[in-house]
Amino acid sequence: MYQYESRVSYSQLNEEEKLSLPAILNYLQDCSTFESEDLEVGMEFLNQENRAWLLAEWQIFLEEDAKIGDPLTIATWPYRFDSSLGYRNLEIKSKDRIIARARSKWFLIDTEKERPVRLTEEITGAYELGPAFSYPEVNYKIRMAKEEVKEYPRIMIPAFAMDTNHHMNNQKYLEFAMEYLPEDREIKKIVIQYKVQCKKGEWIKPVSFVREDFFVVGFVKEDGKVAAFVAFR
Repeated sequence: MYQYESRVSYSQLNEEEKLSLPAILNYLQDCSTFESEDLEVGMEFLNQENRAWLLAEWQIFLEEDAKIGDPLTIATWPYRFDSSLGYRNLEIKSKDRIIARARSKWFLIDTEKERPVRLTEEITGAYELGPAFSYPEVNYKIRMAKEEVKEYPRIMIPAFAMDTNHHMNNQKYLEFAMEYLPEDREIKKIVIQYKVQCKKGEWIKPVSFVREDFFVVGFVKEDGKVAAFVAFR
């Protein structure tokens, strides 16, 4: 298991003075990256090999709230590798309280050909596998509803949303999706499925619909392809 320590800061609070959902996702994303960096299979290594990890999915389970000043321990461990895919668990705790747990799915791509490539022993051998969480998985691909879809004015991808791969950062989809979330909805689970990458200056149209017990926000590109789905429950 890899872990690091932090503390809830003012800039990470939402209107209710609790650790915000984007801050939680940032912690999860950063912890995954820190482990790879400390194992020397991080950004510099991957850049030399023309490789990069791209996120395919988050499943985040929210347990308790954290407030300003609370100490945090953020931990992660991969639990499976399969072809071009890597699966990892993550956990945020404050002392003995579990704030959030998550599982994530990543795929390794060739950055020149922009397509998935098989994992090598040099990469997978750097990590120590751990057990998978017992939380039930969402094993379906979220698809656009055929009716009762609400559309919103399109938005342009801003420069501040870019990451080091020159695509919209994974966390930004959550931030944008929260704009359309009903205010009275208490969130206990978030599923984010990434489909097509977005670049600076592109236009996307947000839409929302209900699937089973999830409130889903989708982002549709001008060519009709869905960039990502963010589902709240």
